[in-house]
Amino acid sequence: MTPADSLSRSRAAAITPDTLVLEATLRGPDSAAMAYPRTLMFSDAGNLYVSDVERSSIFRFSDEMDWEEEITWPGVDTPYIAGLRGDTIVTFNPVGRTFDVIINGQREITIPAPYSMPEDALQYATASASALFLKVVPKDKPAYIVRMRYNGDADRQWMLKGSQWRNAGMLRLRGDSLLSLSAFYPIADVTSLSENTGINHLSLAGFDSPMLHRTRAFDAGRGRGAPLLMSSATWHGQTLYVLNMRPGWLRVDMYDSDGILRGILVDGHPVLHKAFYPMDIAVRAHGAGIQVVVAVIDPNPEVRVYAQEPAPDRAVVQPPNQDQH
Repeated sequence: MTPADSLSRSRAAAITPDTLVLEATLRGPDSAAMAYPRTLMFSDAGNLYVSDVERSSIFRFSDEMDWEEEITWPGVDTPYIAGLRGDTIVTFNPVGRTFDVIINGQREITIPAPYSMPEDALQYATASASALFLKVVPKDKPAYIVRMRYNGDADRQWMLKGSQWRNAGMLRLRGDSLLSLSAFYPIADVTSLSENTGINHLSLAGFDSPMLHRTRAFDAGRGRGAPLLMSSATWHGQTLYVLNMRPGWLRVDMYDSDGILRGILVDGHPVLHKAFYPMDIAVRAHGAGIQVVVAVIDPNPEVRVYAQEPAPDRAVVQPPNQDQH
């Protein structure tokens, strides 16, 4: 462990977690139940969209979390939701390496990735109203982020430093800032889209995990790979909600724009499932509080809807005893 790790652990230990109270579990209708929910996103109207990469479709739920429809189109394969604008869904297909623009359930445009890339490259995408962003992370070549317009033209590129382990992770937009997460290290890269200031490194101060010792072992040349620390994150206002991976139970860290840990959320009634595996997270204001939605593939493929509930006495909710792995 490094001094930075110890400082992060002390910062995390000083925060009393709030609880996540399970409000609903979404699986779709019995005739078309979820198989592998992978990405989540709320529309401005409050609809929840969930991509299922095994069914090659997108589920839509109402503002009240009632199932509305399953959206599919010819040629769709492993769709990842990159962006939403009204009734328009932008998806990315890492197998075909294309963006699809879906309007009212119909594919209107297909936009291929602008460059050829190695077969072993990892790919992550996000989209705004005016541009598409694709992060390409090859195994033995430099990683990069490319910005594309909806006509397919690539007009800007950022090179990323470090290994495939360092750069593997989701892309997220907030205003004119592009956040490139690292799933295997508690860090991110931030790029301004309005200013030519390059890429700024953002460390998540306060990130604590029982798996950090495995990260240090990997950095020292021991072990076959780094452990997954963060499967996903999302912005809500000025707060970055991070899925802090735990073997068997849910924990969400809350960071400010400077990467400082400001809050922790844990399942109010944790049940130990060593196979528990959260994939993606979406957050919105709901009523007088916050609603946190998490896509899970194990032990069951489903979407869990939680309410953030600060305890009046600020009591710490302890997770069940677990074996670290």
